[in-house]
Amino acid sequence: MGIINKTLILITILFLMTPVYSKPDRKLKYQPVIEGVQVLNDNVCLETVIYKKIGSLELAADIYWPKGKRQIKRPVIIWVHGGGWVAGSRTGEKQKALELAKKGISLVSIDYRLYDWKNDRHAKKIETGQFDRAASDIADALRWVKHNAQTYGFDKNRIAMAGASAGAQLSSTFAQKNPDIKVYVGLCGLYDLVDVGQGRFGKTCENYGIETLEDKKNASAIYNIPQKPPRVLLMHGTADTTIDYLQAVRFAKALKQKGSHVQIELFEGLGHGFFYQSRKTEKNAMPIMLDFITKAFDQIKRDKNE
Repeated sequence: MGIINKTLILITILFLMTPVYSKPDRKLKYQPVIEGVQVLNDNVCLETVIYKKIGSLELAADIYWPKGKRQIKRPVIIWVHGGGWVAGSRTGEKQKALELAKKGISLVSIDYRLYDWKNDRHAKKIETGQFDRAASDIADALRWVKHNAQTYGFDKNRIAMAGASAGAQLSSTFAQKNPDIKVYVGLCGLYDLVDVGQGRFGKTCENYGIETLEDKKNASAIYNIPQKPPRVLLMHGTADTTIDYLQAVRFAKALKQKGSHVQIELFEGLGHGFFYQSRKTEKNAMPIMLDFITKAFDQIKRDKNE
């Protein structure tokens, strides 16, 4: 019965993190690479690249940028997908990329190493925890963005990071630790693995190689806020039973205490992954994100020119 319950919980988590307006695919991961540059809606270019190789595994990134001269330096967002640390793909962010491109912002949506539930859980000890592996991949993605800034017209002084659900946990912690990230956006994220509150997600992080209190703090954004934090937008549904919305409330409070420019948006009555639940909810939330990101990048540019 214990094994059955664990399986049902895992399936529920994956279902809740799958966009409901597309066909659910619980095996969605490491999608194939389409070669060449595609043009979407006549104004956005898309190219998929391999940014990292680990043995036979190739990690890909979808690069979206506004069609036009690449010599123009544009801000860029590195997007880290959700999926319970075990599933998900870089390929689900097309709509966001189209909206961001209208504002002259590029998007790099990345794959990262996922937890191998079938094999890793049988190991006596995971040599490197899931969070450390994923953080290493995110760091290499950032390195790739900076190295290829001239090719794609990225402004290295205006790099943001964003993520949803498990991707928010990974990206928020990384963003707090890395001064190159000037702006951060977290959607329905887990920011404190020590106290997960009423949410179901994160209570079994020991299964992913996070065993000690020190490990949990190291993988939690709330315990890694620097003296000069990035500008932060947090968005969460108040009816989220997977990740407690108070995660966002407490993280926002901690950020403000450190002097961060932080904005928190709570969506009354909406559950986990509200941003993906329908085109309507995404349409309502997207302007908030666009407005925050645009103003944040504009302020960074003004500060640099002063």
